[in-house]
Formats: sequence, structure tokens, C-alpha cells
Amino acid sequence: MHPLDEALSRLSATVAEAKESARHSRETALLVALRAWMDCRSTPAWLKSPDLREMLYINPAYTEKFGITYTGYGGQPDTAVWDDDTAAAFCKNDLRVLAANTEMEFIEDVGGIMYRVRKWPAAIDGVVLGVAGECLEPVNAGH
Repeated sequence: MHPLDEALSRLSATVAEAKESARHSRETALLVALRAWMDCRSTPAWLKSPDLREMLYINPAYTEKFGITYTGYGGQPDTAVWDDDTAAAFCKNDLRVLAANTEMEFIEDVGGIMYRVRKWPAAIDGVVLGVAGECLEPVNAGH
């Protein structure tokens, strides 16, 4: 290989590494910001893997509201914590969000209480990291 070609190849590799490092830094910063935002929420919030097989994160409000810790839920599917019917309903709605690739609201039975729940695909640069959501107010069945 010609010395100039070698130098250009090394320069090209260095530029590619710098771009990858900058992208990784940006993604890390976005994930840190997402966690900080979720941690400060007064509503229960979570992030599931894109294949819905594991809970990636639940915030302190989730633990406070439902008595379920990340240690007990993290890395596991909904069926590890919720009954089969509840877990299936969560999954069905998560799949709808992923298929539509947009934020959606649902009424879901969460621990025996009907809640308005908002879910959305969590993505960075078009790469879906999972399904994020938050459990909003209980729904009054009488109205």
C-alpha cells in the first residue's frame, strides 16, 4: 500500500472512531437524561425492552405506588410480577405502541385498579430501545 493511502486509511479510521465515540456519548447522555426524568416523576414510570421480555427500569414512584422494586421486576417479563391476564393486556398494548410507532393512551387494570396509562416507543436516532410508559390517574368506573 502506498504511504499516502495508509495515512488516509488511518485518518479515515480515526474520524470514524471519533464519530462513533460522539454518537455513543450522545446516546449515553440521552439515557442518563431519560433516567433522571423518570426518577423525578411523581407518576409510576417504566422502560421495557423492545422485545417486551424484560423490564429495564422502573422509577421510585412505581415502587411506592405498587410496592414492586426493580430488584423484583428488573430483567424479568410482566408475568414475573403480574397475573397472566394483566401481563397479556400490558403486552398487547405495548405491541400496539410499537406497531404504530407513536404514543398511545390506554385504560389498564393495574393491581385491581383501572388506570389511564400512557405508553410510547423510546428511541434514539430511530433505534427503538423499548417501550416507555407512565401510569396516570385512576379511572372512575362510575363516570
